[in-house]
Amino acid sequence: MRGIQTRVLWGVLLIAGGVLFLLQNLGIVPQGLELFWALVFALAAVLFLIAFFAQAENWWAAIPGFAFLGLAGVIASGRLALPGWAQWGGSFFLGMLGLGFFAVFLRQPRHWWAIIPGGSLLTTAVVAGLGETGRDDLSGPVLFFGLGLTFALLALLPGPSGRRRWPLIPAISLLALALLTLGPGQRLASMAWPAILILIGIYLLVRRPRSRSASLTPPKPETEPEKPRDPPAVNP
Repeated sequence: MRGIQTRVLWGVLLIAGGVLFLLQNLGIVPQGLELFWALVFALAAVLFLIAFFAQAENWWAAIPGFAFLGLAGVIASGRLALPGWAQWGGSFFLGMLGLGFFAVFLRQPRHWWAIIPGGSLLTTAVVAGLGETGRDDLSGPVLFFGLGLTFALLALLPGPSGRRRWPLIPAISLLALALLTLGPGQRLASMAWPAILILIGIYLLVRRPRSRSASLTPPKPETEPEKPRDPPAVNP
């Protein structure tokens, strides 16, 4: 039944979208009706979000629901010429996509993987906004910092068998890159990388090489002592 409902929902949306595009191409629906298309996308978002909140098994509906909601917001605000929206329209759409993935996790915590694209999209939304406002110098640190916080959040949240430890590795690495790409950290990074290379070279020079013959000789297998055999039975 759930599969039938999903196919019906997608079928209705595809047919409605195809009919609307066909009417517009035939000239029946005039061009430039941005608010009309915003209403269509908003209606599609409402349908998906209703399916999302109706049953927990429909967790997937949050992704297209928030995506259509973001498209509706971008089109409507562009048509209404809201101040500053030309700079933050793309960030709004990416942010809505990120919220869709976070909604998947909140609805079904077993889908912990949704945190990674959710945090990545929200970080990309902020970076896109900084680029539009002329603060490209902060794009790198903000990108690494947002991705590092995403993996840190994944490490802090409890899992089925306890807290996850593997996200700490990318979290610490990305947060360190965020600090190194800042203004004061760039000079430190320019000194740290040569120092790391020098330390690796010193380690390779002073490391005591293993004997080749010892490394190639396989260890002798341990043999168990033979058990004494029973004397053969003598028939009278």
